[in-house]
Amino acid sequence: MSGIVVFLILFPFLAKAQTLQVGMSDVAPFAYEEHGQIKGIHYDLFSQLAKESGLHFEYTIYPHARMVNAMATSSPDLAIFFSVTCLKYKQHYEIQEKLYTSTPKIYLKDSVDIKKHNLRIGRLRGTCTDLISQYVKPEMLTEVTTMEQAIEMLKSNRLQGVCGLVSVIDFYKEKAQYSEKLVAYHSNNKPLEAVICRKKSLPEETKKKLEAAAKKLKKVHLAE
Repeated sequence: MSGIVVFLILFPFLAKAQTLQVGMSDVAPFAYEEHGQIKGIHYDLFSQLAKESGLHFEYTIYPHARMVNAMATSSPDLAIFFSVTCLKYKQHYEIQEKLYTSTPKIYLKDSVDIKKHNLRIGRLRGTCTDLISQYVKPEMLTEVTTMEQAIEMLKSNRLQGVCGLVSVIDFYKEKAQYSEKLVAYHSNNKPLEAVICRKKSLPEETKKKLEAAAKKLKKVHLAE
């Protein structure tokens, strides 16, 4: 009987140990909520990872800037970020698996005359850091909290361009029914690599399960 009592006391802690906190940036088409349901490329990857590993995940979607801050305080157990961001927090995190590459670019409205405009460029807060520092004057930069906001500002001509991934921009263009063509203006010299970023302090057995499961993940191919 005493053995059963001990197990019942420990069971909540054992169950909790198998539940990993997953953080995702609220950026479609990677992770977003629609009609109360979480959707997106990253959500699908994590769902497959949970199924293959037998581990239970709890999901939290953050605005992108808050997701970066969450990494700084080592809140999530798992996240998907570009490798440079994961390595920035290497005190608490490590790269588990490489997933795909993508190239941020600055896009301009096709109607813009580059020679006659002071180009006001929008970016999702915390993204496109290198590109913005190279090509956009600080006074001509507009920080937005969502890419949806940036597209609306393009429609109303408050922005002449936007920096981001084409897959993200295309998603919100379609959602906002924004039809004007956007032309690539500048891009990173090399693609950025998206990775599964995991907390170093996870139990070794959990890491082994995640690594074995990650080998079975479907390949992601993004538009460039």
